[in-house]
Amino acid sequence: MSDLTSRIRRVTEDLQAIEKELNRAAEPGAHPEMRNVLMDELLNSGLIDRFKNSVDHMRTLLFSYIEAAASQGRYSVYDTLQAIRMRRVTEMLRVLQPAVENRRNTTNTDLKSLMEMVNKIATPKGDDA
Repeated sequence: MSDLTSRIRRVTEDLQAIEKELNRAAEPGAHPEMRNVLMDELLNSGLIDRFKNSVDHMRTLLFSYIEAAASQGRYSVYDTLQAIRMRRVTEMLRVLQPAVENRRNTTNTDLKSLMEMVNKIATPKGDDA
């Protein structure tokens, strides 16, 4: 068994233990003081945000491995990860689009430059309008 495999098993067990502990603290019958101490500890240190970001990034990376394996060699993990990242960026841009449309005629050169770069990236080649 490789070192990476052993670490993955250890981390999986640790994640499951963390999940159980967090679930216990969130249960209606949990002691409020325990819950408050835990929340203060997690929120005040910024630990929960760093932990969530790490889990999110790992989830995306693992999903790309699974997708690449399911493609039966048509795509590499790198290609799949890039496709996932592009989907995320596209979704973020969709959310931002109304705000950008409202500011399209702005005199802010940084915003205009950003919009031009986004349009250049988002417009498929051969689709120059």
